[in-house]
Amino acid sequence: MSETVEESRRILPRDVDAFAQQVQAGIRFDHLNAFNFGRCLGRIEMARDRAWLCFRWMLFGTAVGVALAAVYIQIFLNARILQIAR
Repeated sequence: MSETVEESRRILPRDVDAFAQQVQAGIRFDHLNAFNFGRCLGRIEMARDRAWLCFRWMLFGTAVGVALAAVYIQIFLNARILQIAR
């Protein structure tokens, strides 16, 4: 029995150190996951803001295009009416 106690005294500190290292590695891994999750959320938020900005510029460009097309159509129709009237 004394041999098993001595053996336990040698093995126990080694097992405790191994367990402590596993716990520290787990804590580092969890911290890294939390950090990466935060970065992903930031990227999603930034992408959403950029998408909204692109959508607004697209709407603005469409409105300008429709306005210019209406002006050119009016000019074209008035020019044809003036040619027919002459």
